[in-house]
Amino acid sequence: MTMKFRLSALMLVVVMLMSCAGISHAETADDPVLVTINGEAYTQSHVEYMMQMLYEYGYATSETDYYNTLEYLLYAGAEGSKLSELGLDEFTEEEKAAFAEEAQMEMESMIDEWITYYASGAETEEELEELRNSVVDYFAQSGYTVQVIEEELMYNASFDRLVEYIKENHDISVTDEEVKAYFEEGVELDRQEYENDVAKYEMYTTYYGVESWYIPSGYRGVLQILLEVDEELLNDYLAKKDAYEMSLTSTEENVLEEETDPVTLEDVQLAYNAAMSSCQDTIEEIYARLENGEAFIDLIPEYNIDPGMQNEEMLRDGYMAHPDSYMDEAFLDAVFSEKMQKPGDVSDPSLGMYGIYITYYLREVPSGAVELTDELYSSILNILENEKFNALYNSMIEEWANACVVEYNEEILLEIAGLTFVDGKLVAPAADEEVPEQE
Repeated sequence: MTMKFRLSALMLVVVMLMSCAGISHAETADDPVLVTINGEAYTQSHVEYMMQMLYEYGYATSETDYYNTLEYLLYAGAEGSKLSELGLDEFTEEEKAAFAEEAQMEMESMIDEWITYYASGAETEEELEELRNSVVDYFAQSGYTVQVIEEELMYNASFDRLVEYIKENHDISVTDEEVKAYFEEGVELDRQEYENDVAKYEMYTTYYGVESWYIPSGYRGVLQILLEVDEELLNDYLAKKDAYEMSLTSTEENVLEEETDPVTLEDVQLAYNAAMSSCQDTIEEIYARLENGEAFIDLIPEYNIDPGMQNEEMLRDGYMAHPDSYMDEAFLDAVFSEKMQKPGDVSDPSLGMYGIYITYYLREVPSGAVELTDELYSSILNILENEKFNALYNSMIEEWANACVVEYNEEILLEIAGLTFVDGKLVAPAADEEVPEQE
């Protein structure tokens, strides 16, 4: 049982348990008790209601997952018993009143949100009142009432107290050596993933937002001034360039099928010259100002149309570019041209997909491990503290669960779910074991 399971799901169970107002707890011939935990009996209908809810929230493997549902109930009962034993679920009248007020406000907010969503804006006062009543009825029928919200708030507060109680009575401190070892392990894992695979590195870090603690070699940070080119001229150049490049790889049969005249290298050059000439005055002005000692970064706001160069962090660090980067070829041609040998160098203008690139070699990006900043250190520290708390909590709740007085209706559970028991303990089904379908 993981901490993630406990924090997100077990609290949900408590809310569900409280919202089962429509479920009978009394045993009948058609609705036998399946389990009793610390004196609390759960009938088949109750367990199946819980099972359905857990499945919908992704905490049960199927709508007939009796095993995980019964385990869920056991852990919920164990935690609830411990809260009561320690008196952590006891609140003053003032605290209860505060919970009741917060619950009422939360319910009103939810109702208002639903009304806003479903109201078309043209309803009369009577229609809006009717809509409001229907929303209130819907929540009530779903078992989600102000009382349930209030109980949920109190349970959350009780668990927060339990967390503090555990932390006060157990050492879960993390050493500096543990943080650094965790960081170094992460660096090595990322090195194995990305050292020789720039495409994979950029896919995961740039497009999927995955943090990497290792940077492959060959990157440089660059700034750019992207000049806007007349759309018609730019599109003409790009179309002719693509057509010409495609013709180089076309078969003789495909060439014969072409209805238009083939594009020649001269056509591409003429289109290129036309696009470049349209910005020639601006290009010359930029290089003249750079020659006179003006800083490249100071010219960006005046000439550049690239929104990325309006970002403070990007202006500080530059775009990370690699010869194998998935970027416009014309941009990479500028960044890694012969004129770009060291920080401070400026490329010749290069015409590409988005306009004319003039790039500036800002810095060489160090390869290897990223800097272990204070922010990253704090993040790792938090991760390790949570891991220690999770392990401690999981061992403790196992002890609490083992201390619970649990009675299973073994005969019925074997019949309806195929569950087996050893010395009164529920046995986990095999991974490939199918749960019987319910009629």
